[in-house]
Formats: sequence, C-alpha cells, structure tokens
Amino acid sequence: MPARPSKNKPGNRRLVAFFKVLIVAVLIVPWVVAVLVGISFYNSAAGFNQDVDELQERVSSLTGQREDMLIQIEEAEKQIIEITEEKEALQRTARDTSNDPEYFESGTPTESSGGTQNGGEGGVGTVPDEAQLNELARQVIIGNWGNGLARVLSLNDAGYNSSAIQQRVNEIIWGN
Repeated sequence: MPARPSKNKPGNRRLVAFFKVLIVAVLIVPWVVAVLVGISFYNSAAGFNQDVDELQERVSSLTGQREDMLIQIEEAEKQIIEITEEKEALQRTARDTSNDPEYFESGTPTESSGGTQNGGEGGVGTVPDEAQLNELARQVIIGNWGNGLARVLSLNDAGYNSSAIQQRVNEIIWGN
C-alpha cells in the first residue's frame, strides 16, 4: 500500500509559526529589556554625577564664604577688644582722677558764668559751674550718662549743655 500522502494541514502551520515567534520572543525580549534597563541606569547615573558635581561646587563656594566670614568675625573681635581696653583705660583714668581735685582744676576753665543759658551752636541747656562741670565730665567718662546720641539727649534732658560737658571731657582726656 502506498503510503499515505501527507497533507499539509493549515492548523499545523499556524502552530509552528506561533512556536517560532514564541521561541524568538523568549530568547530576544529579555535582552531587549536588559538593554533598556541598562540605558535607563546609565542616564540616571550620569544625572546623579552631574548633581554631585554641582553640590561639590556649592560646598566649595560655601567653604570659601565661611572662611571669609571667620576672618571678618576675627577682625571684629579684635576691634571689640581694643574698644573695651580703651574704655577700661578711660574708666581707670576717670576713677584715678576723681580722687585728685587738682587734676580737674588744672584744666582750662570754660567761659561759663556758672548756670547761664547757652543757645549757640554748642548745644542747649545750662553750662554748669566749674565744680559741677568737672563732676559731670567724670561721670561721662565713667559711662554713667551713656554713649553717643543717647548721652547727648540724656544731658540735654537733664538741662545741661552737652557740648560744654563734652568739651570738658575732651580737655580731661586729651589735655587740650
């Protein structure tokens, strides 16, 4: 008997084509996915490296600014120490001279007539007599009346001529 002739069945061809696609997909798709994941990691690593570089630049810049600020703080501290030492020296001078009435009397007498009003450019208020002027000058040197504008306002509010008192302070300290 003759062998049976083989007939190509259309269902077999489809099945064979399906398995060929399935085999190719199983072998190729993981590689494609792996390549895409690798590219994604590479891109994010490059972005991370760029971020790290930017942060290192900022750290370097901030370190430089910090060093500059530390230098400025050190200079300010030196100035504070100098001012404090000068203030303490003035206060010692005032304490030492407050016990020596001849020191206050040795200065140049002011042109006040003891309690007169002075409305000129030197300020407002009364110019105290010599003894009171010396005592107020000593108090100003010690710091009892404040500093700067606060001292001027305090003296003026108390009815004194702040300019005359400041002039006497300068005479005591600088010997003018």
